Amino acid sequence: MPLVTGPSLDQVVKEAREWYAAKRTWLIEQLSESYPYGAVPLTPMDQLARYSEMQLDPASWRALVMMLEDRYRGLPDARQKVERDLQAYVRRMEALKAKVSSPGGVENA
Repeated sequence: MPLVTGPSLDQVVKEAREWYAAKRTWLIEQLSESYPYGAVPLTPMDQLARYSEMQLDPASWRALVMMLEDRYRGLPDARQKVERDLQAYVRRMEALKAKVSSPGGVENA
C-alpha cells in the first residue's frame, strides 16, 4: 500500500486551491455578467440615484464593499479584485453621470 507523503499532499492542496480559485472566478464572472452589482436591472437615473445616495451614506458604501469582499472570499487576490471592481463601478457611474448631464440627457445613456 503506497504512503502519501508530505510533499505529495502539499501538491494536492496546491492543485485544489488553484482549481477552487479558477472555478470560483469563472462562476462569479458568469453570474455577474448581466447585473454586476445587483440582481435587479435599474434605469440609468435609478443607478445614478443609488450611486449618489451611496456617496452620502457610508453604510451603503460599506455594504457594497462587504458584498464584493464576500464575492471574492477565499481567492488569493481578493483585495485587488475588490479594489478593481470598486474603481470600475465608480468609473462607470461617473461616465453615466457625464452622459446624463450632456445634451440629450438620458436618451444617450
